Amino acid sequence: MQIINILKKLSVFEGRVKDVEYYSTDGWNEKIAVDDKIIERRTKQPELEKLELVYSGPHFFVSTPFYKNPRKVSKLNSDYDCIDLRCISDEYLPLTNYTPAEDLTVFRNRITGVNKDLHWINDYKIGYAEMLSIAGERTLQPFILPPKATHLGTLRSIQFEDNKNLIELTGTSSSILMDFFTKTKGRGHIKPSDVKGLLIGINDKFYSHLCARTLMLNCLVKSYELLWSKNWQTSFKSYSWSKENTRLKSFASLSSVWTWDIPLRNYYERRQALVEIDVITAIAFNLTLDELILIYNVQFPVLQQNEDDTWYDTKGNIVFTCSKGLTGVGMDRKEWDHIRDLQPDQTIDCSRYENMRCDAPGEITYRITKSELYFGEERTYYAPFDKCDRVEDYRVAWAHFASVFADE
Repeated sequence: MQIINILKKLSVFEGRVKDVEYYSTDGWNEKIAVDDKIIERRTKQPELEKLELVYSGPHFFVSTPFYKNPRKVSKLNSDYDCIDLRCISDEYLPLTNYTPAEDLTVFRNRITGVNKDLHWINDYKIGYAEMLSIAGERTLQPFILPPKATHLGTLRSIQFEDNKNLIELTGTSSSILMDFFTKTKGRGHIKPSDVKGLLIGINDKFYSHLCARTLMLNCLVKSYELLWSKNWQTSFKSYSWSKENTRLKSFASLSSVWTWDIPLRNYYERRQALVEIDVITAIAFNLTLDELILIYNVQFPVLQQNEDDTWYDTKGNIVFTCSKGLTGVGMDRKEWDHIRDLQPDQTIDCSRYENMRCDAPGEITYRITKSELYFGEERTYYAPFDKCDRVEDYRVAWAHFASVFADE
């Protein structure tokens, strides 16, 4: 009955994507487009001006446009390495497995978009994984594609006439609430009819806080500078996180001009932004705290498992995680078990491990061996290490935003 009551609250919300100007497509069919010589299979460093960034499934995750990078030989979904967002440049692009195979003028005009003045290929779009993983960590996996990027049919994208709709839907779709709403339909794919029914049109006082966090998660490189500046609100600078922690970037440091320091880059702050998006979205759709916690406890067992065994250092880096989606991030289990109790004033003998050393109290330097992208590079982790409690963070965030929205 509790679940049914939640669904009733969502069903009475009036706004739907079908009520606004939008354009949806599944992009390039991986077989047909190759056979028709529209695109060709070629793993390379893309040039955005040549429209060479063609997104495929593993490239992205929830509000993360650059999640994984294809390896030089990339035939399986596992042939990808996680991207360290702290190490990328402001011009960064991941490798692509497909590039245009025809004249770019023809290629550019194959998909027209929402209207003749707002060409699809030159605009920002929200992308979703077309195949829905009902049993995975997350079912909906939205992110914002940069202009001049296209995608395979393993994605479905939506272009809006109004950026506000783009940002709102990316934000709310990044919440476990909208993920849950999708799970309950039990469908294996997101189709045009599903797009039409996505909820949109929350109150402006909720939108502004959602917008700030959604943009900070998605606007990772300079390709997003226009999206950031056009949707900048001076109120962003006055916002605060729902809890105080040195690993969280201050909103006061934000500005209307995009720089490398604007987006959220460490794992801890990106997680916190998604937690707060969960809460903002739940409040915007008239749910209670208990209902949000119920959704999490009942519908997201894989997310719970990952939350319960993901550990962060004092800089916001993941030192260890059991998440299968983050293979190669942090240490292996045996190494983690050896150093997990390290304290800031301690050193520890790591001589039995070839790829780990302790040069200073409270610091562990680890050499990466399970990533083609970063093979041989070193990462330093700073003790003490801790994990997060999502339910407790929901409670804290709920109290924070209840007070914020009451004042507004």
